[in-house]
Amino acid sequence: AWDSTRDAEASPRDFIKLVLNNIATETESTTMLTLLRQLVTTANYYVAAQHRTAAITQIGSGLLKLAREAKPSSDAQLQFTKFFALFANTPELLDSLEAIRTGSEKLEGLAIDADLNWELLAGLVVGGRADEAAIDSALAADNTSNGQKAAAGARAALPTAAAKQAAWHTLTKTHDLSNILVDAASLGFVRVPDAKLLEPFVDEYFQNAVRIWNENTFKIAEYLMENLYPLPLVSNELVAKTESWINKPEIKAIPALRRILVEAKANADRALAVQKFDSEN
Repeated sequence: AWDSTRDAEASPRDFIKLVLNNIATETESTTMLTLLRQLVTTANYYVAAQHRTAAITQIGSGLLKLAREAKPSSDAQLQFTKFFALFANTPELLDSLEAIRTGSEKLEGLAIDADLNWELLAGLVVGGRADEAAIDSALAADNTSNGQKAAAGARAALPTAAAKQAAWHTLTKTHDLSNILVDAASLGFVRVPDAKLLEPFVDEYFQNAVRIWNENTFKIAEYLMENLYPLPLVSNELVAKTESWINKPEIKAIPALRRILVEAKANADRALAVQKFDSEN
């Protein structure tokens, strides 16, 4: 079903229904995690734009229900709760997310440890329900390596133009962050409730590609170029722009960088094909 979906041979919204209707019976944790990650890709990149908000809400509501009904203290309960935080996109779902994090809604057997607390907080940040002060407070309570990583991702995910500009500057024009923090922050940067927040950075991404590559270590440059690619804005225009940069002499002169752009274009091509299928069926 997944192969048919990503090959634009089956409806991505049917795949969503298939997963939500059957994942509760899955007993293998790794398989469950794989399916939940596929829901993230499907909702954000494969469902056609006109259906996307409804699809994300459907998944958020479905995962919340599954979390509430899951066996107490089970891995399924934890996974459903964690991934619910990625799909809370309505006032009602954000209310529930906030309630679970604060403990005003208790899921029997679910322990809100430091890692889960960060996952829930990140969902509230993206949804506009938590600000930088909330991130600072969480970091003060968990100033560990994992806490610093989660805080970097959450700060970059703040859904304002100013926060995105600040994150972009730190990521692409300074060397303030370690490898791990660059990875977390660059992934957080593209986690947006509205892809329009990324529009100012499309040309910046391409125009600074060679500089980013030359001024950073290989691993940091790889994180930046892979994670900051503006796939949430996927369109024919983005594909054409990527293609034009792939063929520029300065990009061809750096095979590893060119490979990243070639793979990014392949992902964009696939997303467009599946979205087209979803629009027409």
